[in-house]
Amino acid sequence: MPEHDSWFSVLPGLRDLTHKLEILFGKTYITHSTPTVQHVWSALVVLLTVIVGVAVSRAAMGRSPNPAIPDDRLTVRNFFEIVTEAVLNM
Repeated sequence: MPEHDSWFSVLPGLRDLTHKLEILFGKTYITHSTPTVQHVWSALVVLLTVIVGVAVSRAAMGRSPNPAIPDDRLTVRNFFEIVTEAVLNM
């Protein structure tokens, strides 16, 4: 794998988007290289993952007769509860 590449570089459209940005904006002023958009792809993937997880958790809480009692196995809802508790108890 070339330097400055990640697994996001295999996503469809990344090379085309980088080429379009190079044509639109040209080289960067600091490094005089083409702009990279891998950080944008990774942010979008994380954002979509969190949005889908929150939507699934919210739907599970709405279906539960008592949302204060956790499920007996690991579900998306339990995973988000564990992560939330870990972040808030830092």
